[in-house]
Amino acid sequence: MKMYIRLAFSNIIKNRRLYVPHICTGAGLTAVFYIMITLAHDNRLQSVKGGNYLPTVMSMGVIVLGLVSVILMLYTNSFLMKQRQSEFGLYNVLGMEKRHIGRILLCETLFAAVAALTAGLLFGIALYKLCALIICKMLKVESVLGLFKVSLRDLGPVVLVFVCIYSAIFIFNRIRIAAMKPMKLLASAHEGEREPRTKWLIAILGVATLGAGYYISLTTKSPLKALWLFFLAVILVIIGTYFLFIAGSIVVLKILRRNKKIYYKSRNMIGISGMLYRMKQNAAGLASIAILATCVLVMMSSTVTLYAGIEDSLEKEFPHHVNVSATYYTVDPEIKKEYEEELEKNDGYTSNEAYMRYYEAQKSVAVPDDVVIEILKKAAKDNGFELAHVASRSYLMVAYHFDGQSFVTRDNIDIYDGIAECFFTTAESYNDVNEANVELAKDEILVAELSGNSQKIGETINLAGKTFRVKGKTKDFIVSMNGYSLADCYGIVVADEEVLNIIYQAQLEDYKQYASEISSTVMADFTNEELAEQAFLQKRSAGIYGSFGTYLQEYIEKQENADGAYGTSWRSVWEMRSEMYGMFGTLMFLGILLSIVFMMATALIIYYKQVSEGYDDRGRFHIMQKVGMGSDEVKKTIRSQVLTVFFMPVLVAALHMAMAFPIIVRLMRVLFVPSITLFVICTLAAFAIFCGVYVVIYILTAKMYYHIVRLEG
Repeated sequence: MKMYIRLAFSNIIKNRRLYVPHICTGAGLTAVFYIMITLAHDNRLQSVKGGNYLPTVMSMGVIVLGLVSVILMLYTNSFLMKQRQSEFGLYNVLGMEKRHIGRILLCETLFAAVAALTAGLLFGIALYKLCALIICKMLKVESVLGLFKVSLRDLGPVVLVFVCIYSAIFIFNRIRIAAMKPMKLLASAHEGEREPRTKWLIAILGVATLGAGYYISLTTKSPLKALWLFFLAVILVIIGTYFLFIAGSIVVLKILRRNKKIYYKSRNMIGISGMLYRMKQNAAGLASIAILATCVLVMMSSTVTLYAGIEDSLEKEFPHHVNVSATYYTVDPEIKKEYEEELEKNDGYTSNEAYMRYYEAQKSVAVPDDVVIEILKKAAKDNGFELAHVASRSYLMVAYHFDGQSFVTRDNIDIYDGIAECFFTTAESYNDVNEANVELAKDEILVAELSGNSQKIGETINLAGKTFRVKGKTKDFIVSMNGYSLADCYGIVVADEEVLNIIYQAQLEDYKQYASEISSTVMADFTNEELAEQAFLQKRSAGIYGSFGTYLQEYIEKQENADGAYGTSWRSVWEMRSEMYGMFGTLMFLGILLSIVFMMATALIIYYKQVSEGYDDRGRFHIMQKVGMGSDEVKKTIRSQVLTVFFMPVLVAALHMAMAFPIIVRLMRVLFVPSITLFVICTLAAFAIFCGVYVVIYILTAKMYYHIVRLEG
């Protein structure tokens, strides 16, 4: 075993060009894995505002990272083994049996695993506090002290996962060695590639699947459809990308070879022929790089957009600090008396029949807006601040089928096509909320497009059996969630309560027990925002909520037939800000971590591909120089091939991102994206950053390739 250990250690040192990136990859993945798991389990971070999203989001990231780790480690190992096949063949020819080679491989795998796990865990522990501070910054909360944390509960899963990965690597390598013959192992490094056949069927399938994925993205209008069609489109694009790189590239290269004007130039002839003979190996790597690049662009652009747009979304949805409404319940006195008697008779228990009779007898009654305002004033005063501005609004939300001309109520609305949600309010409520002076005739409406709808409203619409003329359009229509929905959303201002009631009665006739009710809400601003924020961020049983509930209970006790129960609906800008920073802050952090991992994977694939190609091309270019090709021509040929191989995946990723843009926009409609312009800016910025990093990778790995091709051997 001492000899095997010495040989294994010597092999790692001699093959450090291959082993060091492999070990660094394992260490990097281990560090990120540890950080994600620790963030998911850290109770101190979960206790801060918005920190409740960390366990869910980081658990999702752990699953994705686990899959990426398995694929990436096996992928890099395959490159490493390919370059060492002749070495193992020599061991076998010199008398070492395959089981002895297996022991060397076991020692090498153990060394690599121990080095990667040790470095990765130390690196992860050292970086964890920085990551936790970044999370606190993104959540807009004060940094939690004492974030340096080492937990055996967090170390255990990390070690277990990577022990399993390295065990799988050893088993894979051992099977590969056992299956190959000594002479084939010796000759494998010098085997040439046969000219690949033109696989028309795969090329056609590649065009078809890629086209289908693009078609889904470009034509899907409904966000509901986009939710599940997006994943279908992703699968089709991935399949199409691999098929086109593997087979389509061969077709293109052979077409270029048939073109005499292009092919019969020294640089083009060598470049096209060289790429043609190696494309089977290159294609999978290039397709992988294109897919990884697309993943980076999608993750970074979407998560940064969501995070950067939080304040704009809040400003758009909350022109006032708080929205509040209240209801209480009444019940028939006779039924209430019977229910209470049964409770008293049975020591607080009733039969199911009695409970259901009482429950069905309950009726919801809205607390008048002026009462809500008065109670809100008292509750605010108890907590040290006062109302600065208050407005009330009546509204009705109805789901219709919309064909571009008419809003139709029917019981078989297709949720995937033609569904529209309309939020109606009166001109008086609109003016009160927006401090405007809109005046409308009975047959006139004011319209707001709330969510980038697939269908636009024209000059007139048919609604509730009447024709309404669109007097104008507005961007100041405010509804709950501001129309962010899976359906098309429209805000419609009608003349008065009479018209609103006509619309209500029309949908009541069709929808019956499923009909919507006319609701009202109070919108308020407060004088001392700091105190108000503190009061509204407390638990629902404390602060202003507790005071409001006490005064509301006093009001309900004075109402006839009230049973004492009530309900309140609160929506404050401070609570929503905390929720949005928690959700989108953790998503953005996860997006950054995974983008770093995918960029590392991209760099690694490129590095190993460059090293592998460098060894393959070294002899070929030396022969070219010996037969008379000048050094400058060789350099131009090398540069042409390297540039083509490097930047083809980036162009493909840019094309994928451009085609995916429409469906991503529709998906993000439900995630508070206030502006498509912001998404475009973030996408372009992400692409520019990615290209910058990619160019750095190109410069570093190209030097390695040139060094192998021109100076070694």
